[in-house]
Amino acid sequence: MVETRRRAALAFLLAAVLASAAAWLFMQEVLRHQAALGRELPVLVAARPLPAWQPIGPGDLASQPVASRYLLPGLLTDPGAAVGKVPVAPLAPGEPVLAGLLRAPEEVPPDLRVVTLAAGERVVVEPGIAPGDRVDVVASYERDGVQVTEVYLVDVPVLDRVEEGTEVRVSLQLSLESARRLIHVENYGRQVRLLRRPRRKGGGMG
Repeated sequence: MVETRRRAALAFLLAAVLASAAAWLFMQEVLRHQAALGRELPVLVAARPLPAWQPIGPGDLASQPVASRYLLPGLLTDPGAAVGKVPVAPLAPGEPVLAGLLRAPEEVPPDLRVVTLAAGERVVVEPGIAPGDRVDVVASYERDGVQVTEVYLVDVPVLDRVEEGTEVRVSLQLSLESARRLIHVENYGRQVRLLRRPRRKGGGMG
């Protein structure tokens, strides 16, 4: 009976030692992994949907910890670098606030507008178009009783692309007059197609 109790106590002690050793090894692995990633820094993200060209207020921002190893150029950590500025593209909640997307209010051209097109039968968005790209707009419509297809607008900046299920929306930055022309052909033309301009080496567009 005594021998049985001794064996049970030894087994319990051995299990406790093994569990403690496993926990220690686990914590060492966690610490090693954290050291490899680097310390975390609070990165600014949108706290709510932020429209383009509207000044950012303190309540529009939140912070999200990101390991320093994964910090990308342009990510902001100081709210003072974003408050009072305007984003050139809409930002979804949780989306990082990048320095390259922000402008001072006085830098916004007074006649600049944003037109959002929803892809469908009459609006064709070529695959691969993304924010930062530039596109040419090709329109098919009737003119003087004749069906024509022509390059309607060229070198138009793409501010945003949103995909929700099967729905795709693309936001373009245009002058007021170009916005009027695009809205007209979208409403009364047969089809509008967005063609991405080739990217130059080094990230520019050609």
